[in-house]
Amino acid sequence: MAVIEESEMQTDVNELIESLTELLEDGDRNVRMNIVRRLDEISGVKTVPPLIKLLGDPYENIRQRAVEALVRIGEPTIGPLIRVLGDVGVRQVAARALGEIGEPAIEPLIEALDGDDREEYVKTVACALGWIGGERVIEPLMKVLGDTNWEVQNDAAEAFIDIGEPAVEPLINVLENGDAYMFQGAAWALEMIGDERAVPSLIKALEDEDEGVRYAAASALGGTIDDRAINPLIKALEDEDEGVRQVAARALGGTIDERAIEHLIKALGDECDAVHWNATCALGGSGDELAIEHLIKALGVGEGGCVGRLPPYSARFLVNQQLSL
Repeated sequence: MAVIEESEMQTDVNELIESLTELLEDGDRNVRMNIVRRLDEISGVKTVPPLIKLLGDPYENIRQRAVEALVRIGEPTIGPLIRVLGDVGVRQVAARALGEIGEPAIEPLIEALDGDDREEYVKTVACALGWIGGERVIEPLMKVLGDTNWEVQNDAAEAFIDIGEPAVEPLINVLENGDAYMFQGAAWALEMIGDERAVPSLIKALEDEDEGVRYAAASALGGTIDDRAINPLIKALEDEDEGVRQVAARALGGTIDERAIEHLIKALGDECDAVHWNATCALGGSGDELAIEHLIKALGVGEGGCVGRLPPYSARFLVNQQLSL
């Protein structure tokens, strides 16, 4: 008798889930919120498909409640969530759910990386792994970091930023032993993490034969504001590649260091307007009185001068010195 009652109860639950699923198209968000709450109360594998559908709801509160319900169900949701990571309507929220499920999702996500090379799919898997974090996800993310598609690489770098300190040494190893594609992503990730252990390797990379590597190194050093980087960045102001010179000038703008002033003033005469512009920005924020005269002269350098495009803080600096533009 008890078995029959249990069977009848299960039938009732299944019918209820089907009825709730049919109501998901209701235009009233209050109705859909009540549905997601009821599905959360019922829980279980049968509720996974409608809950995943609710991940694409236009209202954040409903999406978040669906994520919470899926996380509470746990491991049975991992496979279905991974299968929708290529669905533009739900992939980011599905990745968030996998990130909150955590460690049990790592191996299935790694397998997913090996089984599908679609750009958006790989990017979303990388995001999920980054949210989970830990040393186990570093190796598979390194493969994504080496992707020649910069958007894919960028998502891998963001994943390493989410991981933080455990990723620092592996990323430094990439700076020293990886290819140019991987270097750029690793350099940006290390800049965002902000660990000074990366500085020596980034300085060394300013001498690399690849201009993309030199550019990425100079940009990353600009984010460190480390005293060891000043002289190497000054030297980079004379790099043969104008992109490297430009980013070196911008990087030096992040510090108020007297060693850089003379060289930034020299950079005001660079034939590349972008270099001249970034040197102007750097000097404008330096607060150095020696920069005033040279900044005024710089207003006429480059195509059309830069009267109309002087950075606000450069303009303020000159105005504060009671100089008329």
